[in-house]
Amino acid sequence: MAPTPEDISFQERQKMTGDYRKFLHTASLATVLIAPVLIILPPRKLDLYTFSLAGAFAVSANYQTKQRTGAGLMGHLGRPFAMPKRAQEIQAQQMERKRLLEEAGTPAEKKKGSLLEEKAREIWMGGETEGWKERRLKEEQEKLDQGEGYWDMIVDQVWEVWNWGEKKVEDLKEKDEEVLESRNKP
Repeated sequence: MAPTPEDISFQERQKMTGDYRKFLHTASLATVLIAPVLIILPPRKLDLYTFSLAGAFAVSANYQTKQRTGAGLMGHLGRPFAMPKRAQEIQAQQMERKRLLEEAGTPAEKKKGSLLEEKAREIWMGGETEGWKERRLKEEQEKLDQGEGYWDMIVDQVWEVWNWGEKKVEDLKEKDEEVLESRNKP
């Protein structure tokens, strides 16, 4: 006959509880590792067996996650990339410092940008300086006034990009002629 709950001492209950938790940990860890292997072994088919293995994997993974982080899988879905508390504190301090500096009269916009920011801006702008839109519109209007159409401007831009900045075909023809002349002279 099994002992009744009143007969079991407090220490024995703690030992049994500890053994149960250790068993759950080991069993869930084994399930997390073995279930996917059993799913991919032949015969590969979607049936009740596959879904039960997938369910056992999900429950075991949830248990392991909850034991290690304190929150289950569903608890992590709302904050997949949440920062640790210490990082949040540091970020709040930095934001507060930045706000105080701006209120003190030294706005962050007036400060000289870092070298990285300058290089990024240079790459983004493609070597163009400020006011490039106005210059481009002025050039476009001049070409339209000269009678060129948009198709001619598009072809010129494509030619310029294709030939790395060389704008005219005549330049290429002149170079070809110079090469031919230099070959014919000896």
